Amino acid sequence: FNEASSSQNLNPKVLQQLESKRQQVQMTVTETNLDWQTLQLRVHTFTACAVVNLEQLPEKINPVIKPLMEAVKKEENTLVQNYSALCIAKLLQQCIARSPCPNSKIIKNLCTSLCVDPHLTPLASCPAQPQSSHENSKGCNSERDGMHHTVTKHRGIITLYR
Repeated sequence: FNEASSSQNLNPKVLQQLESKRQQVQMTVTETNLDWQTLQLRVHTFTACAVVNLEQLPEKINPVIKPLMEAVKKEENTLVQNYSALCIAKLLQQCIARSPCPNSKIIKNLCTSLCVDPHLTPLASCPAQPQSSHENSKGCNSERDGMHHTVTKHRGIITLYR
């Protein structure tokens, strides 16, 4: 764009207006692309949910599993995310009798994707302090920096808790 417009000897004000319009178009294209990706994921997710709910699993179930797993990982709408998780549970029930059974691989992939999120799983280099010392101390650098994590039954790496 800059090379083409510089050879035209245009007024600087016109160039500024053209650059502004170019940026607007570029932002619109980016937003449209993100919307398209979200809608494509939802269409694939709800198609997979329909297949699971109708109990009509195909011979190869990867096209059913993949959108459900992606929705659980990436979907911003919690209703869609929860519905996808429910369909994964139904899928696991329907796959019990399959040979080979894909359930262990599905569960392993779910666990792996959960461990990737630092908001749900703290880093091993920053384990939680016991509650009593945490409340009484002024805190170490990691606590002041917001790097301290609380370990409960539902949050954190329990095996690192002392």
